[in-house]
Amino acid sequence: MICSFPRSSDPQAFTEKYLAGEIELELVPQGTLAVWIRAAYAGMSGARIFGSAALELKLNKGKRALATMCIGVGQGLTIAIDAC
Repeated sequence: MICSFPRSSDPQAFTEKYLAGEIELELVPQGTLAVWIRAAYAGMSGARIFGSAALELKLNKGKRALATMCIGVGQGLTIAIDAC
């Protein structure tokens, strides 16, 4: 499950499944999640890949990141990101 704020009508059921290893949880900031959803809906997975690379760069206090994407018709794209 990828979410910003896990909630359910029965929080005990979620907790039990999570602790039993039946559900994996990835927490992301709400703004990032919104971009991912909009990008997927528009068929723009590249926006998610770029956003994920930028977020990981910030969270891990890295200096550089590369994001590689398929842009269709046998073509690819690589974006280099430098931290500010």
